[in-house]
Amino acid sequence: MNDKTIDKQEQIIKIAMQLFAVKGSSSTSMQEIAELCGISKGSLYLVFKSKEELERSIFLYCYRMIRDPLLREEQETRRTPREKLRNQIEILLSHVYELREFLQRQIQEVAGKGFDTEVPDWLRRNNASFLRWFQVKMELLYGKDVVPYTGDLCMIGHGLIKSYIAVIFRKDTQVPVSYTHLRAHETLANL
Repeated sequence: MNDKTIDKQEQIIKIAMQLFAVKGSSSTSMQEIAELCGISKGSLYLVFKSKEELERSIFLYCYRMIRDPLLREEQETRRTPREKLRNQIEILLSHVYELREFLQRQIQEVAGKGFDTEVPDWLRRNNASFLRWFQVKMELLYGKDVVPYTGDLCMIGHGLIKSYIAVIFRKDTQVPVSYTHLRAHETLANL
């Protein structure tokens, strides 16, 4: 794909995300997306073959938006494992804050569909690699003695991050992301 096609896809994705954040994906038509993009519906279908393909592309875009800076931080050689973890928590929470209206609406729609919603394969595969990453991270921070406890620590860490994300999602709470990531990191570091 050339840069112009990639730029067009990204523009469509960003506009669709804005609409999905306000109306939800199920209440947003491809015609509305095309109109806001300044293109015909037919041109939109040349870029994304279906609404489902567009939705998948949006989730992959969000996932990469978070994953890529986390991976760059992981490759940073001038920081200690503790500094990397602290920065990664900040990166994660900052991006969740940036995407919060979109993510909230998507969570509401998924919750409305019930528990029958299937977890995409790419997300399932990444969950396994995340658990391995977390185990390595804890071992680097605390040594081999922590390995038997990494499953529990992962659950605790997941709960902490999920709780801080819930705070970020509250519209009436104005908690700076820097505060929430610092508290999450301090709590993890003191386990």
